[in-house]
Amino acid sequence: LLIQLLKSTKDLAIGNACIIALGELKDEKAMDAIIEFAERKPPIIRRQAIEAARQIGSKLAAEWLLVMAYGY
Repeated sequence: LLIQLLKSTKDLAIGNACIIALGELKDEKAMDAIIEFAERKPPIIRRQAIEAARQIGSKLAAEWLLVMAYGY
């Protein structure tokens, strides 16, 4: 339900709340939606997405964190 909400919302506050919750749940299936939502968003949203990825700790999360850190 949270992944669907994150995919469908344009509201930054709702998206941020979903990212926080998904990170706390460590839901590996959420990484695609988190990455997609965080693109071209304000730094506060990207920072929360980075924290969620760190909490989730999946292979995709680790790869995305490297991209965020080094740009490739």
